[in-house]
Amino acid sequence: MRCDRLGWEEFARRNPDLLIWKEGILTRYYRESTLNSDRARNGFVLPDKSIEQETSLVEVARDRR
Repeated sequence: MRCDRLGWEEFARRNPDLLIWKEGILTRYYRESTLNSDRARNGFVLPDKSIEQETSLVEVARDRR
């Protein structure tokens, strides 16, 4: 689906979960300290939380080796 001309109202209607700031969707994928970091506020950072558990993705990958 192409969304080249998607306006703010349509984006918000299609993605209401992205607009919940406290305990929203981002807390499923990012630690609170990551979301509050200068790095995250100034650019993209990879998710650092596993969906299934509260361990970081780095720890999960390390354990799989």
